[in-house]
Amino acid sequence: MIGLDLHFGIDIFKLVSSRLTLRAYVDRCLARPALQRAKAIEAAGA
Repeated sequence: MIGLDLHFGIDIFKLVSSRLTLRAYVDRCLARPALQRAKAIEAAGA
């Protein structure tokens, strides 16, 4: 949950300044298999 909140804060809304440690954490969260499956389901329209 925190990873996606940071993703929105850093990448989408630009409310949080991107630091190397935060960027690395967000990248790890976005690369998780569960998130990839959820994105695929969402893209399929289910």
